[in-house]
Amino acid sequence: MVRPVIGVTLVAPPACSRPQVGFRLLAAFGLGQLGPFGIWTFPLVYLVVPLVAAYHLQADGPEAFVREEVPRLTQGLGWVLAFQAWALALVDRFPLPDERAVLALHVQRSSPPGALHALARLLTGLPLGLVLWLAGAAALPLWLASQGSLLALGRQPSWLGAPLRALLSANARFLVAHASVSRSRLGARAPGVHLTASPPPSAQPS
Repeated sequence: MVRPVIGVTLVAPPACSRPQVGFRLLAAFGLGQLGPFGIWTFPLVYLVVPLVAAYHLQADGPEAFVREEVPRLTQGLGWVLAFQAWALALVDRFPLPDERAVLALHVQRSSPPGALHALARLLTGLPLGLVLWLAGAAALPLWLASQGSLLALGRQPSWLGAPLRALLSANARFLVAHASVSRSRLGARAPGVHLTASPPPSAQPS
């Protein structure tokens, strides 16, 4: 049986609060995230994580990197993805550091690449990173429709949530590989990748 390399699980209840719609729009935009479109958050993470990974691989060696830095990088990427999930209205609670996690990122550890390979992600990840960034912009109409549904019905229909979940899952796979947390190829679809919420948004009462 092939174990999943990356798993993303939404822990918090799906978004269903009407007052959160306006707050989410203003706060997320102020923090550089307009729904699925990371105005500057995605480019910032894209630039920072390979540099951090390459530095620690060179300074500490691969064993210490896996033992000490991979958990930190996984935790940091988990928060970034939780913030994206909140901005996408897939969860209703902002991911504050001192609260129970709204999203759990699970990564099967593997031997990391070398420092130069990690640094090269800045170039090798550019095509897919640009695609995901533009996909976030293209998903804005779906996100706006989901906000309208939350205001009108108090819930997000599954047909609107599904593509937003797929985008979040694709971002997770990309960022984990981009940070050299896993040796999976950039853009590789790891077996068992999942993104779940319980109960599903379509089952929320209005």
